[in-house]
Amino acid sequence: MDNGKRTVFTHFGMMPTMITTSLADDAHYRVWSRGEVRTLWRELLYKTPFPATAHATPDAVFAGRRSTVTITLVPQKAIAVGGHVTLLLPEFWGGIAQERDCTTFFLRHSPQTYPGYVSSHITARATGACRIEGTITTAGSVHTVIDVVVLDAPLAPGDQLAIVIGDPCGQPVLPIDYSGTYFFNLAVDAEGNKDYAAVLPLPAVRVMGDTAQRYRVTVPACSAGDELAARVVPIDAALNRSELPVAAHEATEDTGDGFRRVVATNRNDGLAGRSNPSVRGEWVQGYNVYFGEIHTHTELSDAIRSLDDAYLFARDVLGLDFAAISDHFEKGQPSMVHRASDKWAMTKDAAARFHNPGAFVTLLGYEWGGKPHINIYYRGGDGLCVPADDPRGRNPADLYKTLAQDGKPFVAIPHHPKYLSPADWSVTDGPAQRLIEIYSGWGSSEDGNESAYRASLARGLRMGIIGGTDNHIGRPGQGNRTFEGGGLACVLAPALTREALFDALMARRCYGTTGARMLIDLRVNDTLMGGETAARPQQAVSVRAIGEATLSTVEILRNGEVVHTQKVAADAVKLEWEDASSTGGAYYARVTQRDGHVGWASPVWVGG
Repeated sequence: MDNGKRTVFTHFGMMPTMITTSLADDAHYRVWSRGEVRTLWRELLYKTPFPATAHATPDAVFAGRRSTVTITLVPQKAIAVGGHVTLLLPEFWGGIAQERDCTTFFLRHSPQTYPGYVSSHITARATGACRIEGTITTAGSVHTVIDVVVLDAPLAPGDQLAIVIGDPCGQPVLPIDYSGTYFFNLAVDAEGNKDYAAVLPLPAVRVMGDTAQRYRVTVPACSAGDELAARVVPIDAALNRSELPVAAHEATEDTGDGFRRVVATNRNDGLAGRSNPSVRGEWVQGYNVYFGEIHTHTELSDAIRSLDDAYLFARDVLGLDFAAISDHFEKGQPSMVHRASDKWAMTKDAAARFHNPGAFVTLLGYEWGGKPHINIYYRGGDGLCVPADDPRGRNPADLYKTLAQDGKPFVAIPHHPKYLSPADWSVTDGPAQRLIEIYSGWGSSEDGNESAYRASLARGLRMGIIGGTDNHIGRPGQGNRTFEGGGLACVLAPALTREALFDALMARRCYGTTGARMLIDLRVNDTLMGGETAARPQQAVSVRAIGEATLSTVEILRNGEVVHTQKVAADAVKLEWEDASSTGGAYYARVTQRDGHVGWASPVWVGG
């Protein structure tokens, strides 16, 4: 190129990456893929840190507001000519965006004019005699690395290197949509020989909930007596609890056909919100309904936000009854801020601290990342963590054998079986494999190929149904790229305890939804969902349902085929139908709301 710049092409994942640089020596610029950065930090957390201090200014910003954040490094040891400083931004910093504009740009001292993601808003400057140049590698909002090289003179002890993200001379970027504490991974290669050391503690920024837009109102699905306790949370546009003052709300009870709701309003600020439905007493004899989310990831593996952030969101914002964190523990899914050797102990500790029987229950679990992906949950507060790269758990059969030998009761739940790492139902089975996650952020796995739920029924597997999110934002119950929905596990249990929930999961006495807090009761021949019963000359099927919004259809399926449909235009429905077939099979119900949310009741297996 005539201007002295050269353009080369490489690849970041499946996306082309354009690298533009004006450095005289190609060896001076470094392009970091997501995998390379994760591999680097997996090692750095065990090495001696680089002697330096680093801080973020400001240390707190509001979610969704364009903000400027400056990361300042002050070395206590010189960074030689040719040395590098590498900064990885938190994932999603810059707001939710599609994974595109995967481009690497030349780092300047003033904003650039290149089109695309944050490249035109990031600048760097240094004090002292050194000159700095570098590159910015970005792929939408999921991966941004800033690499600075020191030239002409060392960056001396006491000098400062400031990297400005959202330079006000350009246009400040959105920090992130989700409240919580976020770390900026800063590392130094002092001699330019790729021998990096981390700067610890990592600079961090707290993202706070912005102005309230509405109320999030939740009530217990089942409540005794006339009192109905409601959790009313002022939330912003991204479902964060607002950290700005909000006037007191007024709550009124809205009574429907056999159920109640709570409506919260604020006349001063125009805020409003309506709760999920609640019934007086038990939903079915002996059992209440409890809503939870047990498939979410945090900064312990390949996601963002801390364990505490995740549990606080589930309990205090969404008002869930129970939750579990299911992080990865394979070496290829390292934490960027925590040592691998500490992760399982941290997981158990957080589950123990937030566990409060009768109010908010936690389940101890993790995700096994083999084929298919399977989540493991324990009945108690302890158990083995055997990832897919552990010789004791290279496949589902070995995993289940190892965990069974350890003697602690567990349940195994395959998820997104028809998507990433599809399930092979001919070899994926076991007495602890009692459920399937039929819906998550990946979509529905009910039907579509030989790895879907319907195919498992055809092979004779008897797995019940739950929903989840598989979100990677540390927010149980929220979809990755949406602010609502993403999948819920709905459990029929006699009490809100870890043991009662686990036993209900093992009994398949549960159902899954796309996020709506529906109440569903399926029975076949007087046998509740998840059960098994003998065939009759005619099979008596009944479905009761109450929607979080108006219902549109109730479908009864036998072995994955729709055998009866009833149209609905109400919040509540009761359906009774007889199937003339005497062959039996797996009967389950699919309930759809007018707004598109869906619920699936675990089957009742008839005959066989």
